Amino acid sequence: MAAGDIACDPGAPTFNNGFGTTNSCRQRYTGELVARLQPDAVLVLGDDQYDDARYAKYLRSYDTTWGRFKRISYPTPGDGFSMGGYYRYWGRRARPSGVPWYSFRLGGWHVISLNSNCSLIGGCGSGSRQVEWLRRDLQGHPADCQLAFWHEPRFSSTEPADTIRMKSIWSVLSEFDVELVLSGEAHNYERFSGLDARGHPRTGGVRQFIVGTGGKSLSPFTRRSPGRERGNSETFGVLKLTLHPQSYAWRFVPVPDSFFGDAGAASCH
Repeated sequence: MAAGDIACDPGAPTFNNGFGTTNSCRQRYTGELVARLQPDAVLVLGDDQYDDARYAKYLRSYDTTWGRFKRISYPTPGDGFSMGGYYRYWGRRARPSGVPWYSFRLGGWHVISLNSNCSLIGGCGSGSRQVEWLRRDLQGHPADCQLAFWHEPRFSSTEPADTIRMKSIWSVLSEFDVELVLSGEAHNYERFSGLDARGHPRTGGVRQFIVGTGGKSLSPFTRRSPGRERGNSETFGVLKLTLHPQSYAWRFVPVPDSFFGDAGAASCH
């Protein structure tokens, strides 16, 4: 399961003791979806706790709804609110090797958590620590199927979520034929076709999903990005991925009383 932009600030007027309102603070309902679907892993796509990600707020909001999956969760940093609260809550899960990016095996897949807070980590351009680490990591793990996730998407139909500073990261992923990229930040759902290093549709390119529908709020689209195949800005929910040895399937699962859905499957490159 995967989603980002999840838990409201417990001091928000729409928090409502964790139950939220129709259009805000729906983290309890998305958390119930995850529990019902019983995943093997949960990819947390950033901005898991609003508004400033302080540790006390994690305990009152995120932990009481999505915290039950902490043992099987893999986080990535959000917008850089309070990194102290993020690192305190997640502990070694946030940086198992001492840096805020890491990789792990999930079934037969190689999965990579990256950091889009480029200004806080010495940049994300060519030659940066993270890009050089990523290149070595991909060279050292020639898996048939690979997936990367971070918070701010490289491409988006919601301004200003389209993140040019992740250009070098995307180029390396394209070079190594990575299958999937997952992100949040834009509070909506988008699925793209395979994209090349410049973001042009290409058969066998990197497919991006934006899943910023974890509960905080929803945002409208402001344009239509090249390669977009499906989108929705009116439904909270989570993305279910089934990772097979040589292929994958996806399904967007909405909260109850919502009717948008998206599903499909594809082979690995």
